[in-house]
Amino acid sequence: DAIRDFVASDKPLVGYFGAIAPWIWVELINSVAKLLPEVNFVIIGPAYHPLHLPDATELPSNLRYLGGVPASDLVLYARHWSAGIIPFRHGDIARTTSPLKLFEYFALGLPVVATDSMVECTRFDVVHGASTEAEFASAIEAAIEESKDEEFRKRVLALAEENSWDRRADDMIEAIMAAASYRNSARSP
Repeated sequence: DAIRDFVASDKPLVGYFGAIAPWIWVELINSVAKLLPEVNFVIIGPAYHPLHLPDATELPSNLRYLGGVPASDLVLYARHWSAGIIPFRHGDIARTTSPLKLFEYFALGLPVVATDSMVECTRFDVVHGASTEAEFASAIEAAIEESKDEEFRKRVLALAEENSWDRRADDMIEAIMAAASYRNSARSP
């Protein structure tokens, strides 16, 4: 019900889920929503102190902060999205973070727009990096177009599979086995 009107509007829907913490560039989100009135934005997650979110009456009509929702319900919202965003402020946190939500967005088949200082995100060629409000808005428009391309969606889903927990566990087991084999062969006369 919280986004029923957004879904019914037939406008593209772009979203974020995760903590709304001081490293989230709230001003960027608000500005981009104003730059793209033909796109609806949904931001999901609890706001952490000392962050102050604008009152709903101060937001553009195409932007909605929903607060926290149960993790099991995230897909109910995100299945309507055309793109996922990761709007971290430029700085050390952005440069050193590898957010799980990137792979969750991939698993949903979503194109992603992130601030360009998020090198762990932008190393993937399917992620749009942007450093300014105008670049972020332009990247969102490009991501919305990509969301209509089934081949692009398949590429994103393949990235999700390549980075699944099962695949990572298999890679770790393989590395451990190779190290153990090397170690055993080094001991043999």
